[in-house]
Amino acid sequence: MASADGRGRLRERLEFLGAMVAVLPVGVLPERLAFALGRLLGRLWYAVDARHRKIALENLARAFASRTTAAEREALAREHFIHLGYTFVETCRLRGLRPARLPEVVQVEGREHLDRARARGRGTVVVTAHFGSWEVLGRAAPLFGEAIAFVARPLDNPLLETWIAGIRTAGGNEVIAKQRALQHVVARLRLGGTVAMLIDQNVARDQGVFVDFFGTPACTTTAAALAARRAGAALLPAVCARRAPGRFTVRIGKEIPVAVTGDVRRDIVATTAEATAALEAFIRDHPEQWFWVHRRWKTRPEGEA
Repeated sequence: MASADGRGRLRERLEFLGAMVAVLPVGVLPERLAFALGRLLGRLWYAVDARHRKIALENLARAFASRTTAAEREALAREHFIHLGYTFVETCRLRGLRPARLPEVVQVEGREHLDRARARGRGTVVVTAHFGSWEVLGRAAPLFGEAIAFVARPLDNPLLETWIAGIRTAGGNEVIAKQRALQHVVARLRLGGTVAMLIDQNVARDQGVFVDFFGTPACTTTAAALAARRAGAALLPAVCARRAPGRFTVRIGKEIPVAVTGDVRRDIVATTAEATAALEAFIRDHPEQWFWVHRRWKTRPEGEA
């Protein structure tokens, strides 16, 4: 009888094989055909995935109920699922994106904010979101002049993790495992490095603080604010927005003040709130490109149902 470990490894191999059967053909299709497929996949996903469709519509109602009709939100949800189809295609094709093509594929707005922060030599924390094609942000690092470290939770399947890590580490980038990452992040910042951190997903009550996000308190990781405060680093918001299928604009915002007073908790809450507000502003410009299928407001403050 096969051992549990053996069955687990077999399952991982089968999962990886299944993923590659989907990924590799998309990576070599002509671009126009690949994105037509992505659009079709998004439409099909919206039609068949009732659970995530419901989450997206509930989230959109929470964020935009006062400004939109139900029909408008449904149309936005459909566009969001098409966006997810495009994101799948773009991720599949990232390994084949040659450095020489980066200036053609990726534009950068706000580079001066990053250059100014780096010039101080005390490290830079870039806060970002599951918005647009977020994996492209790392692939575009050569356009920023130096490699970037990314904080990410490793995938459960080690074979898939190795595959995605190959994309994320292209061009000399580093991936820092999310578990116990703060010490490593601060060390890199103190050497003057740049670290990108996703701060837009729900966390447990004991792992974050509640700050406003689209008009409702959302439990938000404090890791970026803590790292910037401890290292004396600059804090900047940035996202990778899609301007057309397979074409992107990395938007880098103005530096976010890192609060430093005698009250550490208040400082962390204030800085996290400012960072979240900056990302929300980017999302409002292209709302279909944020990750509405995630239960962002799942964790509620004590006493709230």
